Amino acid sequence: MRLFTRTLVLSVLLVRWSYAQTNISGRVVGLDPALADSVNITLKDGSGEIIYSQVHLSQNSTFHLSSGETGGLLLEVTCPGFYSAQAALLTIGSTSDTVEIHLSPTARHQHDSRVTFHDSTSIEARFALLHMKSRFQMSVRYAEERAEFLETHGDINGFKVDWRDDANSIAEEIQGEKEPILRQELVMQYYQISVASPESTSKDSATKWIWEIPPDSPVWCYHSNLYGMLALGHMDTYPAFLDRMITASQGRQFRARLLSDRARWALATGDTATFLQTMDVLTTGYSDTKWATEASRLVHPFLHPGDRVPTFNLLSIDDTLESISSAKMVGKVYLIDFWGTWCTPCIKQMPYLHKAYERFKRKGFTIISIAFDSDIDRVMRFRRKKWHMPWLNAFIGKDYHSSTISTFGVRHFPYPILVDSRGTIVALGETLWGEQLEKALENYFHD
Repeated sequence: MRLFTRTLVLSVLLVRWSYAQTNISGRVVGLDPALADSVNITLKDGSGEIIYSQVHLSQNSTFHLSSGETGGLLLEVTCPGFYSAQAALLTIGSTSDTVEIHLSPTARHQHDSRVTFHDSTSIEARFALLHMKSRFQMSVRYAEERAEFLETHGDINGFKVDWRDDANSIAEEIQGEKEPILRQELVMQYYQISVASPESTSKDSATKWIWEIPPDSPVWCYHSNLYGMLALGHMDTYPAFLDRMITASQGRQFRARLLSDRARWALATGDTATFLQTMDVLTTGYSDTKWATEASRLVHPFLHPGDRVPTFNLLSIDDTLESISSAKMVGKVYLIDFWGTWCTPCIKQMPYLHKAYERFKRKGFTIISIAFDSDIDRVMRFRRKKWHMPWLNAFIGKDYHSSTISTFGVRHFPYPILVDSRGTIVALGETLWGEQLEKALENYFHD
């Protein structure tokens, strides 16, 4: 199959019209017309989750894509026998440029598919290179080091990547970059490292720089974990900033995603009024979006402080003859902790759980950790290492439709629920993450 040892060159014309319509037309050069039907060209949102339009090449190797979405878009080109290629299409103002996408054959075992702009000095070209290069290199490095760790240790407990050199390099680029949109992309990359590996970055710098990115910046469109990134680092200011982003957003799909994030945040923090108001906007004006469909599953149940804790009866994984039930916990103050060995934020919560337990256990406080995991042996191995979790432990498997998950309305992990001696929920969700757990217990025990 000699045809699959050649390199494909794709020329694309990018145009953003003033009436917020993105049109992409192009032609594949150097391709046998017989392969035209095998080339799939897709225009997606910045995170790659939503497909806006998708076409195959015509027989004369031309194509046209259009979308009403603007801001941050991804162009993806695939063809059997070749590594796929993606291009971050930052549409800022009227854009007209030519892009060449080179697809490298998989037979070479060298993933060097790349995107080259005709005008390599344009902001769009520089942004595409900056975004896609970082995204590719960091994901490849993470996958390689994870595979090596797994082969050496047999599981991934304790695995982490040292991102300090990467963070220092990005910090230097941030200091020297004068173009606002490129600086914003670098800041976002630095902040992502800060959330994933706090020890690798300067918290002060990450906090200062992230708020330099204005709510209407298209850079936000390319980073899907807004909820985790902003909520973990800036809980107090996150809701207000998210509201400003929703107002400033020009893309309809992206605005729906932000509304979904706002609803999740309100749900987790027990803000019933905001949750219901946001859900009304989302399901009324954006009912055709993926985000409205997903958010609609959040409506019931809706636990919040002041509710009675749902009835539960679970088997202990430390003593299978013992049960852990809501009836047995009456008279005790306890934290229900939904977690998993696969969940990085759950692992980050471990030192705070152990510290709170040691400090308040003599006052009658305990923890019920409910492992949402596919393998009970993995949970036991995890506990034999650094974090022993010397409290009550249960295992429910990894089924998002399980009765326990549905009863407690668990939508993310970790999901802590603080219950008082009368069986009433005191606090839940992100309000108990990190050092806030001890603060909540201090208020309860008046320590």
